[in-house]
Amino acid sequence: MLGAAIAVYNIAVSDNKAQAAAREGVSIAGGFAGGAAGGALAGIWFGPVGVAVGAAIGGVVGSICSDELFVELAPVGSRSVNAILDPHTMPFSTDEEGLASALYEHAGIDTSLVKSVFAVLAERYSSDSDDVALAYVNLVKSKGGSVMHALKLDSSLKDLLIQLLEQGWTTSGESAAIRYLRGL
Repeated sequence: MLGAAIAVYNIAVSDNKAQAAAREGVSIAGGFAGGAAGGALAGIWFGPVGVAVGAAIGGVVGSICSDELFVELAPVGSRSVNAILDPHTMPFSTDEEGLASALYEHAGIDTSLVKSVFAVLAERYSSDSDDVALAYVNLVKSKGGSVMHALKLDSSLKDLLIQLLEQGWTTSGESAAIRYLRGL
């Protein structure tokens, strides 16, 4: 019941309800499949108690794995967004430094492309989005140039980066990046 309530909430607050519904459906189905497989496997060796424990563990693992695969396999964004994201993301791993560098080098002064990539990161790779934002801001700060001037002129990109950096526990490095962005 808790999983269904969380799924309904995630769909309700999502900007793309169809995509969120598909992702939640895949995650729930993966949880059921993993629970059935885990329960059956553990039941063979450990009897009825093993079924319960195996179903619980298998359900969690199945849900996490199916969600990770959905994030990687379901299409998102435009070709230009995917061209930047795809080489740096894979199930259970994101090359945050490489992605920040690709944003700086390939997106350059195209702040709408940078915003689009960060929007996808925020939705699909939320636990990595603040790390990529920090690495990107540090690159902009250290290299300066036209990318820094473009960022300075785009207040909505600065606001998005600040929002990503403020989510969750904020490190001293993230706080310094927020101060830098506010000072631009």
